Amino acid sequence: MAYENDNQMEDEIGVADPEDDEAESYENEGPENSEQTSIDRIGQLNEERRQAEISRDEANLERIRAEEKTFKDMQPNAVNSMTSGLLKAAWENLVTSWGLTLIWIDIHVFSSLVFGNKMFPKLGMEWIPDALKQTQFKEAEKLGKKIGIVEGMGVACLNLGCLMIVIAALMVVGAILKIFANPIAAFFTAFGYIWKTLLGIVSSK
Repeated sequence: MAYENDNQMEDEIGVADPEDDEAESYENEGPENSEQTSIDRIGQLNEERRQAEISRDEANLERIRAEEKTFKDMQPNAVNSMTSGLLKAAWENLVTSWGLTLIWIDIHVFSSLVFGNKMFPKLGMEWIPDALKQTQFKEAEKLGKKIGIVEGMGVACLNLGCLMIVIAALMVVGAILKIFANPIAAFFTAFGYIWKTLLGIVSSK
């Protein structure tokens, strides 16, 4: 029998078309691959969700540990209560002592940075009652922070004022020493300054 073309011969003898085989294979394997991909995707999402939960749990644990540490540091003990009372007394007697109790306030601030807040409480915490620290330490901490900000600015301003007073005192002492070293020259220098000042006042009128 003669065949008109190769396609007719392949159809007669049953030769399979490669493209048909590929399409059939895709139809057979397609659903399985899709199902496997969905399973893999679900597994990936579950793993991401699990990692997110682990991260959230770790963050919560760190927060709880920080709160416990803050709670322990805020709990009154013998040393903490003593230094807190001294700090409070230093603030109360700052005016009557002519600012001398500022020395202890500075010592307290420095010691709190070196030895920690368990022995030397933060600025502002000396005004918080011990009962509030034991029962509502979060509220006590917030209130102490607000007071501490004001006290911190006050300490900075007072120290700056004391520095200016010390500089002025040193200038006065230096001037006195200069007068004693050469009183005649100092007299003529002062007299010349006063004379120029008087001339300026008279000329301005």
